[in-house]
Amino acid sequence: MKKLIVIICLINLITENISSQELIFKLNDPFSKKSSKKEVQFFSDQKNGNLMIFFKEDKMYKSLLLDSSFNKLGNIQKNSISKGYKDIIGYDVREEDKFSLYFCDKKKSKFAVQIFDFSNKIHAEIDLDINLRKELFVESITFRNQFYLITITKHSSVLNFYTLDKNYSIKKKTVSLKDFDYPNPQDKYHNITMYYLLVDDNSAFSNTNINLEKINLKSINSLETASKKNKLFQTDDKVIFTFNNNRFKTKLCTIDLIDFNTEVKTFDSPLAEEKNRFSNNSFVFEEKLFQASFSRDEIGITISNIKSEQLLKKYNVKKEDSIWFKNSQIIQKGTQFSNSKEKEIETTDAFLKKVALSNIGISVFKKNNLYNILLGGTDDIIYTSVGNHNLNLGGNTDFARYAHSKMVYVTSTFNNSLEPVINDTQKNYYDKIIKFSDSLDTAEYESIFEHNDMIIYGYYSTSNQIYNLLKFE
Repeated sequence: MKKLIVIICLINLITENISSQELIFKLNDPFSKKSSKKEVQFFSDQKNGNLMIFFKEDKMYKSLLLDSSFNKLGNIQKNSISKGYKDIIGYDVREEDKFSLYFCDKKKSKFAVQIFDFSNKIHAEIDLDINLRKELFVESITFRNQFYLITITKHSSVLNFYTLDKNYSIKKKTVSLKDFDYPNPQDKYHNITMYYLLVDDNSAFSNTNINLEKINLKSINSLETASKKNKLFQTDDKVIFTFNNNRFKTKLCTIDLIDFNTEVKTFDSPLAEEKNRFSNNSFVFEEKLFQASFSRDEIGITISNIKSEQLLKKYNVKKEDSIWFKNSQIIQKGTQFSNSKEKEIETTDAFLKKVALSNIGISVFKKNNLYNILLGGTDDIIYTSVGNHNLNLGGNTDFARYAHSKMVYVTSTFNNSLEPVINDTQKNYYDKIIKFSDSLDTAEYESIFEHNDMIIYGYYSTSNQIYNLLKFE
């Protein structure tokens, strides 16, 4: 009888693994050297479902175009990439088989486009005449297969949107967010602008870098990602900037990509009336603003409708109480040097003490018509080899953050009425993929991305030199 039970358990485990993933594409020998700097990126045609895969190895690259059924349509290989242009910042799709990748230099002040015409096997490169002497690169997005480069005019709340026409001539649209500015309590002669909050250093004698996290709403975002104070969300035809520099308030700036109308709104944090010190952060999902505040004594969560500014739900938990809406144990994961150690935290009080020493965040994704919320704090971790994996960030960095972060957290599930679903035990696809990844002998350059409503996991097997794409249910 015991043998029968063991056999049944093994069959169930094997069936679960087989049914949860499916191999959809593999490529032999995508790289030519064992010891080289490698990178893999994916670009989806948002209209017809084609997929471009870009393999970069030192200064050489190989690019493939697959159709929506993952059949190979074409490939282009080139032995060099122009000196100085190292980072890919975005892409667009001009025709079914014509992709454009946009590159920048180290300072993000010079830009170029590389054109991949797969039907004619033609590659071309154009330097872009974008003068950022009085501007600073902020981010880039792709909307309806068109590339947008976003900059900010220095010391202001003026954003600039650059696009390129069919001949790659540059068009510029400028929008002013003057309603964003507010008095600086430490400097009565200068207002706090969007630029002031976005740059790491406001000194006129040092290089300035933008402090902004672009959020991919089609993927699960780790607490390390969600804990950033300044975030950029792309929702349908809008981009939304969120700022959580003031613990009492969350500031939202929305720009419509169709008519470039702008809107600035402010939402009070859940513990805005708390007398003791607390931290605050937020996350935008489906036209809703999810806010979380933590003090040593209390957790506060609010969910608001962004358009109407109506408060939809509010949840508070004191340190002496149980987090009644959680769907998991309170988990502490990782140490300063390793992600492998995991333990349960028994009380809300202990949870709050640990969160107080970290960067707090709230992350939201949706599965099976349920909102899944990751709530807690995260800290820096030194990325090292993990199990059989030499962790390489040449793929999806947020997957690496999720799998290898040092954090303390709980998970919760809410229905469409924003009521807790206490007994939901569904696993998110990151956890399924991590479990599968841990079963592999070797896996590098891992990526997770959504394409044609599918969750796809890509990895390079160093044992047989094959890059694999698997679809996960």
